[in-house]
Amino acid sequence: MTSPSQLKILVTGCCNGEYGKLFKRINDVQNKSGPFDMLLCVGKFFDPLASNQYQNLIHRSIMVPNIPIYILGSFPKDFQRFHPEVRDFSEGFELTDGITFLGRSGTLTASFGLKIAYLCGSYRSDGVENDSSFDHYSDKDLDSLVMSCQNSSSSTIIDILLTNEAPKKILEHLDNCDDSIQKELDRFSSVKISQLCKSLHPRYHFFGGTDLFYERPPYRNHRVLSEQCRNVTRFISMANVGNTKKMKWLYAFNIVPGQKLSSKELSHQPDGATEFPFRALLEQQQQQDQLEESHSNQYRFDLSTNNRHQQQQSRNNQRNFPQNNRNGDGNSIDQNHRKRKHQEDGRNKIDIKNCWFCLASPSVDKSLIISIGDHSYLALAKGGLTEEHLIILPIEHIRSTVEIESQELRDEIERFKKSLVKFYEQLEMIPVFFERNFRSAHFHIQVIGLPKEKVLSFRTAVDEIFKRYEYNEISLNENIEDVIPKGIPYFYMELYDHYKFFVRINTKKEFFPIQIGRELMAHKLLLNCPERINWKSCSSSSSTSSASNESSMNEEELTRTIRASFKPYDFTIFD
Repeated sequence: MTSPSQLKILVTGCCNGEYGKLFKRINDVQNKSGPFDMLLCVGKFFDPLASNQYQNLIHRSIMVPNIPIYILGSFPKDFQRFHPEVRDFSEGFELTDGITFLGRSGTLTASFGLKIAYLCGSYRSDGVENDSSFDHYSDKDLDSLVMSCQNSSSSTIIDILLTNEAPKKILEHLDNCDDSIQKELDRFSSVKISQLCKSLHPRYHFFGGTDLFYERPPYRNHRVLSEQCRNVTRFISMANVGNTKKMKWLYAFNIVPGQKLSSKELSHQPDGATEFPFRALLEQQQQQDQLEESHSNQYRFDLSTNNRHQQQQSRNNQRNFPQNNRNGDGNSIDQNHRKRKHQEDGRNKIDIKNCWFCLASPSVDKSLIISIGDHSYLALAKGGLTEEHLIILPIEHIRSTVEIESQELRDEIERFKKSLVKFYEQLEMIPVFFERNFRSAHFHIQVIGLPKEKVLSFRTAVDEIFKRYEYNEISLNENIEDVIPKGIPYFYMELYDHYKFFVRINTKKEFFPIQIGRELMAHKLLLNCPERINWKSCSSSSSTSSASNESSMNEEELTRTIRASFKPYDFTIFD
């Protein structure tokens, strides 16, 4: 019997700009065996010398299959000029409707909580500062990926891992393996990927980057009888699209996300499963790393005495030179430092002067502030839909919640949310939180109380308002950052402890109304105030309370009233 949570996935290897050939095959498979839930492309997807062909792709002159497509592989620097709206390509972005470039590394949570981890390029020890095409990854990228997977707010089970390198020693514990397979995989293997596999123990691992199809027997991720039983890993190397060797380049499989499985189902050991292939390699690597670290420490110790002597000699020599010491270019070192700092400040500078939401901006209306934390603050919404319409905002200038890097900020926003749950509880309401990452430079989470008797009508209203768009429900233990990569426009809404959904906004295909959150809440089944959808038409004198329509007051008076009502729940007072 098919599980209702079962997903049908397609995976392909390097496309190398063969979009027409790939999409024709996908359409054929969709018609014959579909529909499939997604297509994962692992390896070089683009032809860097065919910019016209790329423009045809993003402008949809090429017929694109009706299936979400995710790409892991290098992105040509020359193609970046076609996307001036993208600030950071390494974070990923949507090329066109339905096609997403994943970026350098990260995780993606798809339907039913399917968790995908990905790492782009080959390892380079000296960093990736100048790698604008994402051909390489660094130790920092590797560590960041492992931490994000292990510290995720949702399930830590990695269902699928995508890489552009194979793990070193992947063929260990296999008998009678073809030497040509060993030789080909060795060309594109890395001990770093072996370490990644040990940390993540993915259920499926797809590698794209060589013209070879090979499906390894599953391997265990634990020692039998001495370690807790874990899921097995299935490793598959994908051949290039349309390869001359006629090797398999399209792989189809069904998967039930790990978070939907019981521990027994997840840890099932199939016949033919081998031992963990990387154990000897990683133990040897660990010994080598410890030896190198020991030598490095001894080297630094040996240098310390000489360094102290040289530093003293340098200070003595400096007394004999003019203070305006110059380098070979005729500029003082101090001047060069100031010049570089000025250039960096210019690049990183954000114009907050005209931002309505930056606390440091003269444009912000401080009279509407309810409470200020260490990293965020709570304010009355200007032109609110109801008198209890509030907003949560970061103090720093951040575009969306997906782009938050500070865990302290995330935690504090959650504290504001929990305090607001208690605040609305006294009004016999449940809070609705929503955010629009579209035409917004400084994110703000809007909060409107919904009377408890209206909760059962919420989904009906959502379907009526959002049926024009493809909205996706997510589980209550997932957050928007688990399902949307950075750089993708979205709308997110949450009826606290009841229902969460989001919309990926396609800016090239359709108009997305910026007031849609208010439109939903003003629906006749909910607050029934359609005349208040546009905030600009909501003057303070006409403000309507969902608790009482008999009194009204200006926004400053209302702020003082709300501030007093919120005070018993304001954690910033008691910290």
